Amino acid sequence: MRPPKSRFTRAQRVTCCFAMLFLSMLVNAMWYGRVPSKPSGSAFSLGPLSLSPEQIGVGVMANFIVFPPTFLMITLFRKTRLRNLRPSHITDAIKKQQAASKKKGSTFSRPGSALSGTTLILDDISQEDESRRENRFGLQKQKKKKKFLFPWWCRIIAWILAVSSIIVSCFFLWAYGVQFGDEKTKKWVTSLLISFFSSILVTQPIKVFLVAMFFSAIFKKVDTEDEEDEDEEPPELASDEEWLHKDPDTKSEKAKLLYKPADMEKMERAKLERMKELQMTSILKEMISYAFFIWILTILSYGNRDPSAYYMRQNLKDTFIREGNENHDFMAITSTADFYKWTREVLVPELIVGKWYNGDQPFGLRGFLNDRVNRIMGYGVLRQVRIKERSCNVDKRVKSITEVCRSQSSIIHEDKKSYEPGWKVEAMNDTNDEYRYRRAKELNGLPFWAIRDVYGGGGYVFPLRGTPEKLKEEIFRLEKSDWIDPQTRAVFAEFSAYNAQVNLFGVMTIVAEFLPGGGVVPFYRLEVIRLMRYHQGFGGFVMACELGYVIYTLYFLIREWKKFRLEGRDYFKSYWNWAEVAVICLSISGITFYAYRMKVTRKILSTFEKTHGNGYIKMQYVASVDEVFGFLIAFLMFIAILKFIKLLRFNKRMGILYSTLAACAKDLKSFFVVFGCIYLAFVQFFYLVFGVTMREFSSFVTAAESTFAIMNGGGFDFDAICLAAPILGPLSFFVFCLVTTIILLNIFVTLILSSFQDVKEDIGKQANDYEIIDFMWKKLKGFFFIFDDDKPNNDDFDNDVKPIFGITKLSSNDDKIQDFPEKVDRLLNHINSFYFDGQLDLNSKKALKSLYKKEEDNNEYDFGMKKGSSKMDKMSFMSNWNNR
Repeated sequence: MRPPKSRFTRAQRVTCCFAMLFLSMLVNAMWYGRVPSKPSGSAFSLGPLSLSPEQIGVGVMANFIVFPPTFLMITLFRKTRLRNLRPSHITDAIKKQQAASKKKGSTFSRPGSALSGTTLILDDISQEDESRRENRFGLQKQKKKKKFLFPWWCRIIAWILAVSSIIVSCFFLWAYGVQFGDEKTKKWVTSLLISFFSSILVTQPIKVFLVAMFFSAIFKKVDTEDEEDEDEEPPELASDEEWLHKDPDTKSEKAKLLYKPADMEKMERAKLERMKELQMTSILKEMISYAFFIWILTILSYGNRDPSAYYMRQNLKDTFIREGNENHDFMAITSTADFYKWTREVLVPELIVGKWYNGDQPFGLRGFLNDRVNRIMGYGVLRQVRIKERSCNVDKRVKSITEVCRSQSSIIHEDKKSYEPGWKVEAMNDTNDEYRYRRAKELNGLPFWAIRDVYGGGGYVFPLRGTPEKLKEEIFRLEKSDWIDPQTRAVFAEFSAYNAQVNLFGVMTIVAEFLPGGGVVPFYRLEVIRLMRYHQGFGGFVMACELGYVIYTLYFLIREWKKFRLEGRDYFKSYWNWAEVAVICLSISGITFYAYRMKVTRKILSTFEKTHGNGYIKMQYVASVDEVFGFLIAFLMFIAILKFIKLLRFNKRMGILYSTLAACAKDLKSFFVVFGCIYLAFVQFFYLVFGVTMREFSSFVTAAESTFAIMNGGGFDFDAICLAAPILGPLSFFVFCLVTTIILLNIFVTLILSSFQDVKEDIGKQANDYEIIDFMWKKLKGFFFIFDDDKPNNDDFDNDVKPIFGITKLSSNDDKIQDFPEKVDRLLNHINSFYFDGQLDLNSKKALKSLYKKEEDNNEYDFGMKKGSSKMDKMSFMSNWNNR
């Protein structure tokens, strides 16, 4: 309900509602149909509900458009002072009373000062209004400061802003209606009406209820102040009037004020309660801020991953590798002739778009792959890596057989000379591209790690440009001229493609490794990456998340630096501090690689634009940068999520788990040292015994992987082990399983269980922060005014725990000493009236002393009792006195 004298009038409220309605319609039209119906790969799904970054971005930007002007209009209307203040309603009431009295013929005068003792009770002002009037215009006028209000002319600005918002929204709504057309406009209006009524009937009531509950729980004090205080003139005082309940002015008045000390018991309880509140607030702030950090990190990391990437990779793999195909399976290549056949029948036809199924030319698809959805970046190449002629030594006893030795490929022993066609004569001048060596810098290449060896980024390049028929003829020519000869160690087919529908790049490297002992080892690597993120409709939201991540990183860096300066070397004694350092280092490295990837991407796109997509473009370098960036983000997400264990330390079970790991840390270190020695011993044994006969143990790395798989109970071929070493194989396998699976694994479990039992029995070793969860639950129930039945009614810290200054009277239970003099006076008066008939002068000490001496001399009475009375008689007298 609007207060009766609020400066925010009904016309202004209706205008603000209309402005907000039209702005909301404009935002709805701006984003109508822009958000995809299907959620993207980075969307968060919860059952049938899903929340994508696009939807979040639309919500944030819609609020940025609607909220600022609406909030500004309402604030200007509510916080702008009136041009002319209204007269005081108290003064008006007194004037009306005076006028009514004059009409009746009676005299009416304002009340005198407080010393006169007269009281005026007006008929149209209740006692409650009188008290509120006195407090408001007396005490609060002197203590409280005036609220800040804008000048009167700001109301004109608010009217201009409101009317402009409505007019501008109407214009753009008309423009969007023209753009949408009749059918789409009807759909938009229908969805707008449904959204409007659902918001009024369902969404907004729930939001108002939740917001009201939230603010009522946080701000317990009810604001009883009215705007009329600032919009009215102050009431006039007569010459003999003054404000009630005002603060004392003189020292004598201040001296009469009493002091009530604080209750120490309740003070201690309040102190413990406040410490829990601070601890709970710190934990909640840390959890909320860190959860927001994880959310931003998740959005940025998931932005590089898309479910469409897998299907694009699978499409390229099925197109060029054709694994399982009887005639064109690249992984089944075993000779040079097979490689040439695969190049002519698979690589060339699929790399360059061919005719349609009906023989028509593929107009408009120049530069696309044969699948007609992926656009090749530049053109593909065949790159050969060769070894030097005499890269190893031949034994003297077999030199009669051969004098030439060509070793395994190595970057050091690679052949980097240019030759004439046929590889016989070294070229003195320019020669064909396929016989001219080009360095890695010219090709924008990096070393490539295949199955058998690591190959350099340079080599002899044959470009795959032209029509498919011409390229097939060139491949025949290379085969006849022995382009692949005994010095060849690897031939790479390299190309990259871009799919605009899913905004992904595919970088493909197909390798055929030619072994010195004969044979071919096929291998391929296909990477699907996303390099462009800002061109879509939510680029601004992505940039805002990236900026927020940079701010979080700087905040963590400054916080940990301050903590390190405070703790010194002790800072590195905590695992969680190491985790913080790792998060900061990985974040800085990720930001650096992300910026560098953007730089390389811009360079590639600039080359593509200048050459119209026909120049040489190799994306191996940017793919490697993206791979390193992905590794950094993966480790960062791993450590950041593990850090939630620290944030959940207030949970009892998490505290016991953390204490268990801390208790058995030293024993586990010793155990892993012994386990590592035993494991490496078996790896060496299996490598030396089965390395020649089994592929799983052909190298030290594969032997370590296979040994670990055996320890886990899977991924090994026992029959092949028996065939490789009929006696030693089964025996070594049995000993390995006995030592690792039965002995070491049980020792590992025993160490953890023993520490867990010690922590469970010893309460002192358990983390004691878990009591915070009970306190949080109690506060949460208090927010919704749900209290336990056993809560005391008089438990009020606000009124009892603080010392009170400036009171004029203490209650009867506050301090018993204050009542002692009054009780003594009452006792003396009663004795004087009962035993002495009021003849004693109790105000004079001399009279009391003379009476006391007189009673001693006569020894007749002892406070009304005869001398010599027994002790029992005196006790009876005092009992009767107390009963009275």
